[in-house]
Amino acid sequence: MLRWRLFLGITISVMVVGLCYGDIYLEKTLQIPGLALFPLLVVLTMLACREMLHLANRNHVYPVPYIAYLGCFIIILSGWGTFALQHYENTQERDVVSTEVEQANYHLWEQLEHLTPGNWALSAFALATISVFLQEMYSFARPGAVNIRMAYTVFTMVYVGLLPTFISLIRLSFGLFALLAFVAIVKCGDVGAYTIGRLCGRNKMAPRLSPGKTIEGAFGAILFSSLTAWFFYAVLAPFIYDAPFPAPFNPWWILYGMILGLIGMIGDLAESLMKRDAEVKDASTLMPGFGGVLDILDSLLLSAPIAYAFLTLHLLR
Repeated sequence: MLRWRLFLGITISVMVVGLCYGDIYLEKTLQIPGLALFPLLVVLTMLACREMLHLANRNHVYPVPYIAYLGCFIIILSGWGTFALQHYENTQERDVVSTEVEQANYHLWEQLEHLTPGNWALSAFALATISVFLQEMYSFARPGAVNIRMAYTVFTMVYVGLLPTFISLIRLSFGLFALLAFVAIVKCGDVGAYTIGRLCGRNKMAPRLSPGKTIEGAFGAILFSSLTAWFFYAVLAPFIYDAPFPAPFNPWWILYGMILGLIGMIGDLAESLMKRDAEVKDASTLMPGFGGVLDILDSLLLSAPIAYAFLTLHLLR
């Protein structure tokens, strides 16, 4: 199993590196950021939505699948698509408009340009929520399960639709380096928790949710995430941005790593909570040795809004 995990981990890493190079190339040639990585986000979101529906079915809750899939898709599409379109339009020269219709369309586009991708994503989420109500009104036959079914459908769209939008916004607003740093910091926290927990873990952290997690492992996650944050911003960033090396020390780097490591563990435990409630070990068996897509994304989903806040406040410069 360890060899299979190593093989699968290396294969996934190579594929992601290839997509990152493709993403850089397409941004330079087509002036659209995230064009190679966005399909990967769509695939992961759809697979994660499938696993959420599976967990719901295990608890005898049966959301309407197409509503959940469609809701998650339009949410992540609205966040990335509007930003990409605005970015592309800003790089193009504006033609002189002549007719009244063209002038009206031009002014409408100018007004829409002021809306942020977050505005579009929240609007899409509101629209998706309305669609949940409409579907249940249309199909209502008898009382007893409507409220719980609607609640789970909306929660699914938040968890695997709205939260991944923050991952997309990190790439679009702050570049590929910020995205790679975020993913590396959180995932190195996972590695630190596993490594330190296996080596010297003695005290269980949450035995009813995840018997394998220890308090020592939690400290390992925070330590590894902090060191990874320092490495990315103190060592790699000067080479990427052609800045003086070494970069002046910024204590926010360490705090950034510590918080992402901590929230990553909370995200892992949050998914464990859902799995324990559904009485399953893994969200799916899609990737033997790793579990399902949710088992890989869980730490990233809750960490993404925190990372986006740090980057928006320009604390890591």
